[in-house]
Amino acid sequence: MTNPFFNFTKQENEESLLEGFEVESIQIYGTDITYLPKKLIDYSKLYGEDPQRAFLSNYVIEAYPENNQGWQGDLNFLNEKGLNIEKQMVFTISKRRFDEVIIGFTFKGYWVSGTAYNLNDGVMYPDRNIYISQVAANTNIPGTDTTWKIMSQTRPNEGDLIYWPLTHDIMEVNFADFEQVFYQLGKVYIWKITCEKFVFSHEKIKTGIPEIDSIATELLNKDSVRNDPLADNEVINHKIEDFLNLDSNAPF
Repeated sequence: MTNPFFNFTKQENEESLLEGFEVESIQIYGTDITYLPKKLIDYSKLYGEDPQRAFLSNYVIEAYPENNQGWQGDLNFLNEKGLNIEKQMVFTISKRRFDEVIIGFTFKGYWVSGTAYNLNDGVMYPDRNIYISQVAANTNIPGTDTTWKIMSQTRPNEGDLIYWPLTHDIMEVNFADFEQVFYQLGKVYIWKITCEKFVFSHEKIKTGIPEIDSIATELLNKDSVRNDPLADNEVINHKIEDFLNLDSNAPF
């Protein structure tokens, strides 16, 4: 049993202070990105994927790019299939700020008795849950009635997109790790999001932001039959008939 007079895993005040430093540091040294969560259109439980996914909403949030020397990964190289571009970047995002932006609430710190909280204000209660006010001028104790709601946990999902205005690139989330910085003072504060340059495959991207939607339109036009004759399967089918021998007497 650990010594009850020393506690390094439940220091609420220090946790709040450290989390504030994390948020402030990212907002000072980071850059704004646009987060595009995917919307599943025709999800297959058998294959565990959705070939018709769409990106219809956007959230602007600050993030810190881990490598300020340039892209990571294999970058640009030639192989038997032609030019391959594998640019990678790791972004650090505050967990609290991600919840605020995606869920849509304003974090007000630890709950203070007698304080009137506005609609969608979020507070931390001693049970270590974050509660979101469902009414205006809320002075009730969180967890005692329906005027407070426990915040549902959210996370960056693999397959979501990130638009980086600095380089005008759309990146796809490959992995989101919250334990790389391991439970300082008993809590995790950041997401480490590993991204790779997005490979377009006829996904629907309609965010309402012209700068992003124009990239999707350009990618779609480049992949059209008019601009890429090799994408025309009709031509391939006709060529097959010239070489395919369906004679029953043919040895092959």
